[in-house]
Amino acid sequence: VLRQQNEQLIKINKELDSFVYSVSHDLRSPLSSILGLVNIAKLEGFRNPEMLNTYFEMIERSVLKLDDTIKEILDYSRNARGELTIEEIDVEKMIHNAFSQLQYLPGYDGTKKQVNVHNHSALYSDAYRLSVILLNLISNSLKYGDDVKDQKIIQVTATITPAHCTLQVHDNGIGVHSDYIDNVIKMFY
Repeated sequence: VLRQQNEQLIKINKELDSFVYSVSHDLRSPLSSILGLVNIAKLEGFRNPEMLNTYFEMIERSVLKLDDTIKEILDYSRNARGELTIEEIDVEKMIHNAFSQLQYLPGYDGTKKQVNVHNHSALYSDAYRLSVILLNLISNSLKYGDDVKDQKIIQVTATITPAHCTLQVHDNGIGVHSDYIDNVIKMFY
């Protein structure tokens, strides 16, 4: 029992270290950008006032990135500590809501969205957790779309049977390099 507790504690400490590293990097990066842009705007703003709008747009993007990171931390905390709330879920409606919530992300308008839901039975799950998964998968597809392609596509397919739900998000984006595939599912990677 003591050995299992020690192994669990080692695992938790490793996850905590990973979390702290990831969060500090993800929070500091946009903050550094914002500070740099504010300094540039102060220096050049008086000489070149028309550039101020460009700086404000860049600052806004950094603030939104910071806000996304904070939301992810809150989602993680809520997921780790919250109890499951099982209810019947309208998966098709949830997918469309996820797309709607992401409509202001860059690349949204130029992306063809396809939703295919095959209901063979009702789905009962935790709606909050499932929506977080959908939002993360779809937002990644938007963020890492391939701008070289004539038509960017995101296809979300859900198949619901009495035994399980299979959810697939396909896109024709840039993909993940094979060196990183095994790490993608690691927490905070």
